[in-house]
Amino acid sequence: MTQSVQEIVSFPCAGYQLRGSLHRPALGLESETAIVILNQGPLDRSGAHRLSVKCARRWAAHGFPVLRFDARGVGDSEGDWAIPEDGAPIKMLYRNIEEGAWTLDTRAAVDHVCATTSVRKVVLAGVCGGAVSALHAAAHPAVIGVIMVGMPVRPWGDIGIDSIVASQVEQEAKGYVKKLGKWKAWQRFFTGESDYRVLWGIASRYVRSRVFGERDDQLISLNASMLKSFRAVQASGKRMLFVFPENDYLWVEFRDLFLSTFKDRPPFDLHIIPKANHTFTEVAWQEQLFSTLEDWLQTLMSTVPL
Repeated sequence: MTQSVQEIVSFPCAGYQLRGSLHRPALGLESETAIVILNQGPLDRSGAHRLSVKCARRWAAHGFPVLRFDARGVGDSEGDWAIPEDGAPIKMLYRNIEEGAWTLDTRAAVDHVCATTSVRKVVLAGVCGGAVSALHAAAHPAVIGVIMVGMPVRPWGDIGIDSIVASQVEQEAKGYVKKLGKWKAWQRFFTGESDYRVLWGIASRYVRSRVFGERDDQLISLNASMLKSFRAVQASGKRMLFVFPENDYLWVEFRDLFLSTFKDRPPFDLHIIPKANHTFTEVAWQEQLFSTLEDWLQTLMSTVPL
């Protein structure tokens, strides 16, 4: 791998200036494809555990120009988020992102990296909310592929104890049954250390499922705007990669509510990182993630015509 150069950049979007970090490969080794990394929800362009920084440096060392930037209202970029009237700004912020609030920002970033480098093609990459933003913006003509890590398939604000999928209810219920014979579990229950809201939520969902036959589709609806963008990308023939940590409830929802709808081979690539959690806190999990993404990029480069 070769040494890359990082520079601070600024570009316009809807009357605001967005700021980011452009990682340029060593002179003469620049690929014709760039990668744009998107904000992980309201986090700045470094990402959780600096995942975006680590990815950008590795990819630039392999010859890809990489732009990671702050969308409007995040990090160093201009713009502010209005506080919703219902007093739930974070939930509403995530819902806005999941419904495409940062599509314009992403397209502006793609235009900037194409204008300031020699690239002709772009891959979009994002974690969680950034993955949904990547999917929404994938219609840009320069985009040839989308990397989506830990992507929610329904609005984050809709996920609650009373609406988790049936397979998770079964797993949680089995875990509580195992604890019935343990004194410490009863001690926590009678001393108020247990989360009674969670206990009641799991118990009520279990009864409603087992006794009254309530189905997931009675409680859960997929993100309609996400589905629309997914179908558009699918119809375009652009490559998609979904990556999920094994110990992430978003993987359970993706598997049970989205993946299960494809009877034949799904029109995307899918990889699971064993034992990993949503934010890839362990270095070993991060290395597995980096390796998975780099292998996929290599395959993409070998199949996309020049």
